Amino acid sequence: MKTLTVKDIRSYYHDYLLSIHKNWNRPGTHTDTAEQYVIDTMYLWNHDHKSDFWRYLSGEYDIEEAYSLIRSYLKERNANEDRQNYYCNLLAEFKQYIEVELGGIDSVVDDEHIVVTEVVDAADVKKLNSIKVTDSISFDYNYQVLNKCFGANMRGSLQQALWNPGDGCLVWFPQLAKYENGKYIAGSKQVNWKNYFEAQGNIIVQMLYPGEPVSEEIKEPTVDDNVVPFHTFMKMGERDFRYVGTYLRDLNCSTARFVIFRRIKESIDLSIWAGGRDMDYFDTAEIGKDVFKDFYIEKNFKKQQAYIKTFLEYDANNKQREDIFNDVINRFVEKYKMQTLSTMTEKLYQENFLPDLCVLLNTIFDCNYKEEYLLSTFGNLQMFGRNLLDLLYDEENSIDSKMRNAAFGTKLAAQIYTVYNLERVALIYTLDETTVDKMLFSLGIKTNDEDDLVSKQSKLYFWRYCDHTVSEWPIFKFYLFLHYISKQRRGNIKYISAAKPDIRKRIITETKNQDEEILVDTLDDAPSEFEYCSKPRPCEINTDVKSIKAGSIVPRHADRKQNALVRAGFCCEIDKNHPTFIRRNSKVNYTETHHLIPLEYSAEFEYTLDTEENIVSLCSNCHNQIHYGAGAEVLIKKLYDERIDALRAAGIGKTKSGIEVTYEQLLHMYGLSD
Repeated sequence: MKTLTVKDIRSYYHDYLLSIHKNWNRPGTHTDTAEQYVIDTMYLWNHDHKSDFWRYLSGEYDIEEAYSLIRSYLKERNANEDRQNYYCNLLAEFKQYIEVELGGIDSVVDDEHIVVTEVVDAADVKKLNSIKVTDSISFDYNYQVLNKCFGANMRGSLQQALWNPGDGCLVWFPQLAKYENGKYIAGSKQVNWKNYFEAQGNIIVQMLYPGEPVSEEIKEPTVDDNVVPFHTFMKMGERDFRYVGTYLRDLNCSTARFVIFRRIKESIDLSIWAGGRDMDYFDTAEIGKDVFKDFYIEKNFKKQQAYIKTFLEYDANNKQREDIFNDVINRFVEKYKMQTLSTMTEKLYQENFLPDLCVLLNTIFDCNYKEEYLLSTFGNLQMFGRNLLDLLYDEENSIDSKMRNAAFGTKLAAQIYTVYNLERVALIYTLDETTVDKMLFSLGIKTNDEDDLVSKQSKLYFWRYCDHTVSEWPIFKFYLFLHYISKQRRGNIKYISAAKPDIRKRIITETKNQDEEILVDTLDDAPSEFEYCSKPRPCEINTDVKSIKAGSIVPRHADRKQNALVRAGFCCEIDKNHPTFIRRNSKVNYTETHHLIPLEYSAEFEYTLDTEENIVSLCSNCHNQIHYGAGAEVLIKKLYDERIDALRAAGIGKTKSGIEVTYEQLLHMYGLSD
């Protein structure tokens, strides 16, 4: 038995339909494809009826109640009896399929993390001191939200979608879109914006279909204004408003017709309204800043503010550096305006424009471009001009979409955009991934495995919106701040001590001599699969050993190495598609083992570092890059993010003295931090 999200159920349902695709010869069925059939049965996800479906799957409704609901729904749509029977049978068979696959469903959670079967009626709730997403309180009317949460005294519904509670934020009442026949349908009769959730409720998408006119009888947030947090109470259905989080618009991912709101907080402290205090006596800007504290993932809001203050105090040359940067660009743009480019000959383009552009980019972005490279990337003048116009004036796509899909490639496109855009809005997109990772780490911003470079850069822009001081800076000043903060140590960090030089040298020598030969005779007998035991093993370090003949300082265990390789499928854990070859003495791919936390730090840990949770499988290239190459930080970050939970389970997530093994600590162990 397990808990599933709506997205999980939809996925299982789709798989089930595909599995019976060849047997659709029953009465009342269509003979179309499985995908069309999914659309044909989307009534199961119609907002007004999906709660009934979930309750049946989780056992709250019996089969007869479910059949009655289905027949009632289909009769309203003039479905014949064969059609009704078919859907009833389909539902029953799908439940059997779920029970076979999963052993049944304990409960179902909506994509936005609201448990459908456990909604609290706001009528049973007095004035609230706080509210969380997981409270699942359902309010009948928007004025009820304002009265019970924000100290209002209203007797009738608010006739607009936004309300100012006085805390530097806005209260927003969007309506959840329905999904019918493969399209989103606006939940409101007054406006045609379609609001729906993505990423388990962490994102709200507000969109219009191409060519659809804007209907706004009730004011909704727009891209041009209201760049403030929204305490969001989504209208889930008739008389059903629920707090789903506090969101902020992501301008870099939004267009005028497709707006992305990201959740930055999952609770509201309502005590300032519950106490009946007059909001006029409060500094609303300071109260509003509290909303952003949850966005600082490591709860280090005050530290970030200290960084901002120090940056402003000690970097007095910011304005001068910005003026020089802009002056160099402006002189180039004055010489090569868009109008000048439009009348330029191919000869002048290749002999004048490209050499001057090459010098400019190499100067302001510290690059090493060659004219030949720019010509091969841009193409001829006509091709360059067309792509430049698309880059600068395409209003249908968000800036991050334009950077990701640019004909020039992200970095070069961002540099060109920065040159020809007066506000330099694409400047952060010019940063390389190693630099961006350092900046994200310094700010405490989480990244996911699926985040590409543009997504990471967008998160830096989004962080900028989350501070009123920083959001008012020019982009170049923010650019300098990011470089400044990435070089700062986060407080007085106590680093994990390395072994004494002689012991460290011995351990490294042992590693080189033993790591490969210890595996030679063992791989043919390796198990077919392996999973972590997630139990700490005692530390076996022996610093009294005087010579290699007398034994190892850190004993190695062949079975643990082979288990780690088996678990990785004898593939590189940076990218399983990295090329390798078959071992001479075994019929498996050649990969090398590597201890993520280096063994020379063994004396600092209560439990052994020679455990499967700390051993990774790498191709020769990645292994050598970690030890000797540029960009090792990116590889270490990927391995750290994937292994940190396993390291903690093995008792090596912190030292004997209590120092946490953070990514920054790991970089220090590898000699990659200041």
